[in-house]
Amino acid sequence: KIYDCRAVGRFRKQIILPMVGDRVDVLEEKGKGSVVNIHERSSMLIRPPVANIDQLVVVASIASPQPDYDLIDSFLIRAQAKGLSVVLCINKTDLADCEDAQKIYENAGYRVICESAKNIRVSEEFRVIFKD
Repeated sequence: KIYDCRAVGRFRKQIILPMVGDRVDVLEEKGKGSVVNIHERSSMLIRPPVANIDQLVVVASIASPQPDYDLIDSFLIRAQAKGLSVVLCINKTDLADCEDAQKIYENAGYRVICESAKNIRVSEEFRVIFKD
């Protein structure tokens, strides 16, 4: 079932914010829900605010707009520091070549997939990373 939920006040007092991916206990009353418990998180990222993930796929364009390598690096480093499996997907390869960026990140030890969202079919590489 889906419930419209709010976290109980004690989370605010403890400065605990529910996040996407949290495993919670909900007290249901008249079709509304209250989050009464947030279970221990196996992982957590502040930006983006998500919990209980084991893989992060960072998607960035190679052109229009130009890639923000500092932001990409920040996501990759934070995810790696949390022990997450990380994949970099460079998009819009129909507009520019991603070979240089691909080499740099692969040499740094990251898995890189170069794609174009204009490609209607999902590549086999994507099927593999999202399996299970």
